Amino acid sequence: MKKQFNFDEFLDFVREENKLVCARCKDQGIVNETMQILAHTVKLAEELGEFSSEILINQKLVRKEKLYDNMAELRKEFADVVIVALELADLLNIDIKQALLEKSEIIKARRTTA
Repeated sequence: MKKQFNFDEFLDFVREENKLVCARCKDQGIVNETMQILAHTVKLAEELGEFSSEILINQKLVRKEKLYDNMAELRKEFADVVIVALELADLLNIDIKQALLEKSEIIKARRTTA
């Protein structure tokens, strides 16, 4: 049976992973907060690029020799984007639950005025 966890447990996982990533960054000379934020931003761009490549494959918008059943890889790349984005939010001291709540309220308000 697959393990299920709630959003708070997932955010705890992200925070712990982020601590490990930041420790590795320090080992590589990325020592201050600004450098870590920039490194995470570049990493997010990299992960988004990998996800985008899998979208192209999934939608059969690549050469035939690049096509394969990539749903497992697509899921992994999507998860990478989410995790790195949440790590970046953690570094920026963004309360992600509050940010998502606020944004969802903005989106709901748009629906009623459209």
